[in-house]
Amino acid sequence: MRYLALVCAVLMLAPVASARERAPGAPGDKATWAQAEKLGFGTSATRASRVWFTLRETGLTEVFYPDVTHPSARELTFMVDGRRVTTGTVANDALTYTHTTETDAWRLIRTYVSDPERATVLVKVRFESRDGADHDVEVAFDPQLYGDGDDDVGWTRGHALLAHDAHIASALVARPSLTRTSSGYKGREEGTLLEHTYDALRPGNVVQQAHTRLTGRGDDRDLVLALGFGTRGSEALGAAQASLNAGWDGVAAAYRQGWLDYRNTLFPIPAAGLPVQAAYETSVLLLKAFEDKDDQGAFIASPSAEHDVVRARDLYHVATGLIAAGDKAAANRALDQLLDGRMAGDGLTLVLAQQLASTDWTRVRRIADSLVGAKSGSAERIAGLICAADLARRKGAVARARKYERVADAWQRSVAVTEDNVLELVRLGVKRADDPAVLSVLRTNRKGQFQPARVGARGEYELLAGRPATTQLGTLGSAVNDGNMLGERNPGATPFAWSHAQLVRLAWSIETRTPVELPAVVAARYTSAAS
Repeated sequence: MRYLALVCAVLMLAPVASARERAPGAPGDKATWAQAEKLGFGTSATRASRVWFTLRETGLTEVFYPDVTHPSARELTFMVDGRRVTTGTVANDALTYTHTTETDAWRLIRTYVSDPERATVLVKVRFESRDGADHDVEVAFDPQLYGDGDDDVGWTRGHALLAHDAHIASALVARPSLTRTSSGYKGREEGTLLEHTYDALRPGNVVQQAHTRLTGRGDDRDLVLALGFGTRGSEALGAAQASLNAGWDGVAAAYRQGWLDYRNTLFPIPAAGLPVQAAYETSVLLLKAFEDKDDQGAFIASPSAEHDVVRARDLYHVATGLIAAGDKAAANRALDQLLDGRMAGDGLTLVLAQQLASTDWTRVRRIADSLVGAKSGSAERIAGLICAADLARRKGAVARARKYERVADAWQRSVAVTEDNVLELVRLGVKRADDPAVLSVLRTNRKGQFQPARVGARGEYELLAGRPATTQLGTLGSAVNDGNMLGERNPGATPFAWSHAQLVRLAWSIETRTPVELPAVVAARYTSAAS
């Protein structure tokens, strides 16, 4: 029934004199998401614009709306003379991305921002002919609304391509306006879609295409695309058109200024970070960009399939990176998420609570009491209970503090040092860097897959061992891609919040000559490594 109502609404929005055909082939091929390795991730620094976008070599990939956990588009790409553009280089300037593709015959430049006031992604397009000939330029859009690409419908209204499911809608418009448009289904007549004027009015995996006025010559070299979102087609179309009316120059300037203003609230880059300045500056902005705008403090792990979720482990690392960068308020928002009963708080939550001097003793006690009942201890649990004991004493709960310490002390004596936990035991102050068991494991540690977080953790170990960590920081700086993004591993989900937090932390740790997130109360008890 909901789809019948949806189709009726679509037909009511369509032009009265429409002679469009109904697209064949519903529901089309099963929807999939783009690959996880992204070259760009952007959003406005404002809370008013609830849209996030990603980029790959092919162009725009997942766009998130209405929150950072719901991808609502798979990709927006270009076709020149009937051939899909699949390559390009990406340059990043304060999360404004310029994507350039060149051949002997033409050059295509796309610049991406989001509108700080609306749920719209704007794309400035410059297309130049290099062989003196006119060229055909088309756009292909794959909406996958509200995290599901198998239940959408798509249609044309005027010169706009609209799509809708039971939750939200998208609208793609341009200035100068799009010309011929068509909506169909993935894997069904995609190569000839613009030979028809289809509307895809049955739910399925909708794809949409449009011919532009670009030729690469004369006045036909510039175009602005607006991809808007809303709860209904009219709302999405209104957002897209309002962004076009606001003008590219004004919107792009406001987007950039918003990020520059945010950057000015943070600490200046430490001297130790200057050799990796581009990666550092991108990292401090990305940490903020990972945050949802309605559910503040909810930072996703990565804008990639299966990683666009909020996880306790990643939240801790993001929060410590934010503290190092100078955004303590955002770190406190992350802590609120971790202390919320909806999340399974862990030892790292307690470490963060102590470092931020949390006064929410009730929720801290709930997590600490649950850890005491665990059968065995880990680096995170040991450090967490010692941090909880410190908070308990501040609240006058001395007996409870002693209980936490007794359990943590027993675990600290019995915990086995392994490849998996060796760096964490030292980083959290549970074991000394020169502990014989630690040294033995590190001597025999096998070299596995490259992971930025582990490289950074090794750098923190080197600092606690009294050695420099510039090699590890340099490794992180050289591991970024063209958009200055770090992944979970190589290859892996990119950008990955933990990896960027680790780079920021390590730069500041080198500056201060000790890991900035080392819990002093734990180190003082077990290693005397606290500064």
